[in-house]
Amino acid sequence: MRELAERLRALGEPTRLKILQLLHERELCVCEIAEALQMSQPRVSQHLKVLRLAGLVDERKVKCGATTPLSRKPSRNCSVSSGNLCSVR
Repeated sequence: MRELAERLRALGEPTRLKILQLLHERELCVCEIAEALQMSQPRVSQHLKVLRLAGLVDERKVKCGATTPLSRKPSRNCSVSSGNLCSVR
């Protein structure tokens, strides 16, 4: 139940929903997300931290820094899919 509550809290912020929508299209680095949303990189990083702690995104280290793909880990209570950001099972 705690996992579901964390995911719902993470999805409760409109900016995080926009970030998930961008990441659904392709994997992006923080600077690309910041540019697309016209936000500062630290602010985007804070939103990504909440999404990462909720298990909705991952972080992948690459030469130029880190990119952020959607999480591919299955969850018992909540999943992210193309047509449905959170489907409770």
